[in-house]
Amino acid sequence: MKIIEEKERQWNALETLMKENSEKAKSKIKLNIGGTKFTTTKSTLLSIKDTYFYAMLSSGRWTPDEDGEYFIDRNPKCFEIILDYLRSGNLDLRGLDPDTLYRLEQDLDYYQINIPLEQYLPKNGILDQNSLIEHFNSSAILNSAPLTYQIEINSVYEPARSQNTVQSLLDDNPNTGVCCAEPGVLIVDFQKLINLENVQVIGYHGNTSKWNPSNGYGATICYSSNKLQWINTHKILTNLQEYRIIDLGRVRARYIRFEAHSYLGFGGLKFNV
Repeated sequence: MKIIEEKERQWNALETLMKENSEKAKSKIKLNIGGTKFTTTKSTLLSIKDTYFYAMLSSGRWTPDEDGEYFIDRNPKCFEIILDYLRSGNLDLRGLDPDTLYRLEQDLDYYQINIPLEQYLPKNGILDQNSLIEHFNSSAILNSAPLTYQIEINSVYEPARSQNTVQSLLDDNPNTGVCCAEPGVLIVDFQKLINLENVQVIGYHGNTSKWNPSNGYGATICYSSNKLQWINTHKILTNLQEYRIIDLGRVRARYIRFEAHSYLGFGGLKFNV
């Protein structure tokens, strides 16, 4: 109930902000999706709540570039299908091959549009519904590549001489990693919505004369789908001298944020779905 009440409070605040900023957005909106131009209306983009477009337009932070366009760095191939869905409420999947359907599913996750694709699959024709449902749910497809991410940190703690790269966190070597000055903040961006089971973490051990591997003890862990609203997992970092596995309880998120009152550092940081 506390989580539900908090979500309701956050949504009410976002609703108020949306009303304040909706008049600032033009009725006609030009989108540039990976170099391909689309034109639509504000009402179309706001037709479904809780989406990427709804959050960005209501926040007042999303502004057009010098050409009057809103640029989104995504593959435009599936966007026409998504835009038609926002316009009509109908998702037409006829003639799409499994690979395109899979990319469409990833884009729907990115734009935070929750649609169970299997209910729209044609029951007759070229596509086999059961095969495609199996395709969507296949762990072999979802986990065909290592789970990678991008990172954002508040500021680097230079004396520790850490590498401060994603690769230094994924290389199974605690002597390489990331060190943040106090108060330390590290945000992980998976670049799509995923279901996270747990995180495997160890402190940075690369320069013990200038850095304590336990730095980050007590840091909080939050998650978000849009980087605007954060939900506390109520999990904290404890002993970082050795590898720890922290159960996140299967959260659906695009972003994970670690935040400490003091210094924060990792020698390894991996996530399991």
